Amino acid sequence: MNLGKLRQTPNAPLFGGEGGLVDPVSPARALFNEILSRYANAPDDLAIMPSTIVSEVELPAALNVQDIVWNLRADQANPSNPIRTTEVRLQTRDAFVIDRIGLFFGVQVSGDPASAVYYQQYDNPHTVANSGFSTTGAQAVRQAYNGSLYSIVNTVQYIAGVHASQFRYVDTAQASTAVLRSAQENSFGYVDLTPAMTVRGSDSSQFTLRIPDPALFTTGGDEIIVARLMLRGMLVQGGAQFEL
Repeated sequence: MNLGKLRQTPNAPLFGGEGGLVDPVSPARALFNEILSRYANAPDDLAIMPSTIVSEVELPAALNVQDIVWNLRADQANPSNPIRTTEVRLQTRDAFVIDRIGLFFGVQVSGDPASAVYYQQYDNPHTVANSGFSTTGAQAVRQAYNGSLYSIVNTVQYIAGVHASQFRYVDTAQASTAVLRSAQENSFGYVDLTPAMTVRGSDSSQFTLRIPDPALFTTGGDEIIVARLMLRGMLVQGGAQFEL
């Protein structure tokens, strides 16, 4: 992906500007420029486009939970979980540059399809209960936001103790009434990751939410809490084979 050669190729406009590099007009544009420069001498053409990684963990009813662990790779399921149809995983040949992280929770009654889960990102028990959580489940969601997020890539810890309260977004409609609404309907509730973090499909990449009191994070009845980690950024298709 030599930028000089890109200027001479018909598909260069796909990367925006002359050979891709233009003056940044937004954080996303600046990140894109950085990625272009990083892979400028890669021998093969790479496609760099906005994308999202979605990893989900099912937490069975009446289970006390200390750690929620998300893996990112398409060939690596989360602990005690199959890969769900609603997940978007990182393929082994690709790389992903993460610049925003979102944390969401949904309730799934036993037997319901995964696609029916309605994800929440606030701890108002009235609103949460209106979307399927029992009182116990609503309190569990509240407790989760007292936890901290960690990340390890291979053996290196990149994120150490981002407090989960940063992921909460409560707008006016959600603050005091049982309105059926999800924070995922917009871009609120995401934490900017600066500097951006790069993971490759060939890496062992893992995120963990450590909950301070597992006795308080307990589902109720026949509920299954689904914890969803969403990573936004730039997907580098074919980028896993190159050293960064």
